[in-house]
Amino acid sequence: MSEAAWRHTAAPAGETVWLGASFADLNAVTGRSRQTARKRWPELGGVYPRRKWLGNHVEDIAYLAGLLASRADDLVSGRGHGSFMKLVRKLREGLRNSEADFAPDAQDRTDPAARWRAR
Repeated sequence: MSEAAWRHTAAPAGETVWLGASFADLNAVTGRSRQTARKRWPELGGVYPRRKWLGNHVEDIAYLAGLLASRADDLVSGRGHGSFMKLVRKLREGLRNSEADFAPDAQDRTDPAARWRAR
């Protein structure tokens, strides 16, 4: 029963971490230790620090990604062009999605966790 409960809570725990919760926050809600959560969901261990770092560098990342997307055609020629441009298309799609996700009215239109579930 305990194992089934842990499996059932994996998705909500992942969502809470992607939305900003730490293992300490999960501890406060579940009554389990942070170490227990780390053992149960090891894939979530890197999410909080990565999300925190990304959150502090949003403008820098968006600027560099936009610069790369706008100059991509000048950066590659010949061999490898197809695979590089495939990645550039994904980058451009990600930029469009991010612009939509962080638009002033975006929170009114969508569930805040929807973009993390979709990725």
